[in-house]
Formats: sequence, C-alpha cells, structure tokens
Amino acid sequence: MIPILEPDRVSGCFLEATVCSLDELEGLRLDYIKHFENYVPTPSHRTVPWGGTIRWALRNSTVFEDAEEERLASFSAPWLAFKKGNASSLWFFQYGLRYLPSEMDENAYRTVKMENLPLDITMDIVLQLARGGQIYSAQLLNTTHMTGSPTAILVFVYQRDAVRFLQSNKDGISYMTSKIKVRAVNTATYPMPAEMEYLIFQRGYTRCLAICGVNGVQVEEIFSRLMESTCFHYVESVFPCEDGVQRFWFHSIKMAAMAHDLLKALPMLKRCEIKFEADPCTDLD
Repeated sequence: MIPILEPDRVSGCFLEATVCSLDELEGLRLDYIKHFENYVPTPSHRTVPWGGTIRWALRNSTVFEDAEEERLASFSAPWLAFKKGNASSLWFFQYGLRYLPSEMDENAYRTVKMENLPLDITMDIVLQLARGGQIYSAQLLNTTHMTGSPTAILVFVYQRDAVRFLQSNKDGISYMTSKIKVRAVNTATYPMPAEMEYLIFQRGYTRCLAICGVNGVQVEEIFSRLMESTCFHYVESVFPCEDGVQRFWFHSIKMAAMAHDLLKALPMLKRCEIKFEADPCTDLD
C-alpha cells in the first residue's frame, strides 16, 4: 500500500471581535476629528518648463571608484554573459552612465526638444514640422502633468542638422493656436552603435521604407507580419499602395531596419525590392 501524504487538518481560527460601547466609539470619533482639525492641504505644484539640463549626481561618467575596480568589474559574471550577444549596443559599458564627448567629437549634440505642443498632437504632425535634416529617432512624451503640454524629443543623424533646425526656428513654430518652442538638449547624445553607423552611412538606411512590386495578397501579408512585431507600434505613417509600392514611415531608423529584416525574410517577397527612401525631414521647405 502506497502511503498518501496529506497536510494536517486543523480547525479554523477566528479573531475574537472587539466590542466597544457607544461612549468608546464617540471618543474615537472625537480623537479622529482632533487629529485632522489643523490639517492644511498641500497646494498643487505649479508646472515649470524643463531647462534641458540634467543635474548629475556623479561627477564623471563612471560608477567606479578607480581603474582597478572597473577592470575587475569587466571580468564579472554578468559581463561575461553579455559577451554571447552583440556587445557594441551595450553603450552603458562602453561609455558609462553619462556620455562625455571628447573635444574632437563634432557630432555629439544631436538632440532637440519641442515644447508647448497641442494636447492632441500626433507623431506624424510633429515630424511634418521637423524640417532641416535626417531624423535618427523621434519620441512624443506625455509631459502634460509636468510642463502642461506634451514634449517631443528629436534625435538627428547629424549635429549640424540639429543646429540648423534650432536656428531656423529660434522664434518658435506656429501651429494652429500654439507657439511651439524648439530648444536644444544640453546633454550630449549617446553615439550610435557601430552597426547602425554602417547601415546609415554605408548602406543608406533611413526611417522610410518602401516595398516595390507587390500585389494585394502580398500587401496583406506585409501588414499581417508587421502587426505581429514590435516595430508596427512605431509606424509614423502608412501610405496606400500605389503602382505596386507600399510605403511605411517609422519613428526611428532602428525600427525601419527591423521591419526591413523582417520583410526580407518572407519567401513571398523574394522577388520584391525592399528599399529605403529619403527622409522628408531633410526638406528645407
């Protein structure tokens, strides 16, 4: 006979209820009122604009006390685990918590912010207003509770384009009833990973993807596959298929590159041309 193990069965335990008289309840009520009678609610905080500068608690770009501590950390188990993957994208280990560019780096300040945006603005409108250079990535942040309006963060491929965008809009951008403010982010932008630099500068990658020579069935398959992926959440605009060309504009070059690799792997699109087109943000109009 195989023994069966069961937990010990114990009778239920109940907390004994505390019985209070009416006088005791009245005393508790008076104590509660006395405790809160001098309570003054904290006034609501006023929204203030962000100055664009991050005040770092660290004095330099590293979390280590000295070079020896950093050397020992480089041989720790977590770092060895990362070596199995793509280490070039681990900018934290390459540049530290804060990126401090050298004096020779002429492409370090590529980030611009757009403030005082309308509450109902969308990313496609933001990028329509951004003219002057190729966009590396764009984000639309809900900062209404802090600044009173959304904020857009634009990272350009080139610092010179970010400077041109700032200079051409130093008096702001008029949109609907809003006067959008364009300001520089004073913190240096992290460098692009080596793979992204190669794809952008050598292969001509942009955030605008076009699939040429497709039919209706192939278009349905394209949408089906993209909607299952992460990159579909970062689509800025989708254009109707015209003359066998289906176009997608993404928030960033990274997402466009991800979509490119995904579609390249589809056997159905083997005879189609998948290419990158010029970023409309490079127009100076």
